[in-house]
Amino acid sequence: MREQGVDAITVQDITERADVGHGSFYIHFESKNDVLVPIARDHALRFSLQLDDLTGKYEDPAAAFATNVRHLFRAIAGDPLWSYFIFRSGLPNEKLREGIGDAGRRDLEKGYTSGRFLFPHVDTVVSFLLGALVGVLDDVSRGILDERAFDTATELVLRVVGVSIDEAAEICGRPLPPMENGNRKSAKSEST
Repeated sequence: MREQGVDAITVQDITERADVGHGSFYIHFESKNDVLVPIARDHALRFSLQLDDLTGKYEDPAAAFATNVRHLFRAIAGDPLWSYFIFRSGLPNEKLREGIGDAGRRDLEKGYTSGRFLFPHVDTVVSFLLGALVGVLDDVSRGILDERAFDTATELVLRVVGVSIDEAAEICGRPLPPMENGNRKSAKSEST
C-alpha cells in the first residue's frame, strides 16, 4: 500500500500478497480500508514508543506533550499511508482514534495529574486535539497552510490546556529534537 498507494491496491492484491483467499479476507475485514486499522495502530504504537524514548526523561509535561504533538504532525504529513488512513479511508472516528494511538491522552493525563495542565474533561481535550490535528494536516496537505502551522497549532493546544501564551510560544519555538530512525518493535512484537 505504501509502495503503490492505497487507491491502486485491490483486495485481490492484498490476498495474493498475504497468500490467503478472498473468503478469509472478508471474514476479518469488510474492505481494504479496514486493513489499514491494524497497520496504522501498529505504526502509531511504534511511533509512540520512539516518542517515549525521546521525551520520557522530560521533567515538564508541557514540553514533552508539545514535542510529541509536533513530531506526530510531521510523521503523519510525511507518510502517505498514514495520511490516507486519516483523510480518505472513510473509517469512523473511533477507528481513526485507534489508528492514531493513545499517547496524546496519556500525555494530557500526565500533565493534568501533575497540575501542569488545567481542563475540566480529558475526553473533550482529546476530541479537540484530534480535530485540530486533522484540520491542520488537511490544510497543509492542500497548500492552504505551510508546515509552520504544526508548531502554531501545538502552541494553541498548550494554551487551551492552561499554559500561558508566552510560555506556550517559547516551548513551541524551541528546536525540535530529532527522532531516531530506530527499529523499536511494538509491545506486541516484543512479547512474542
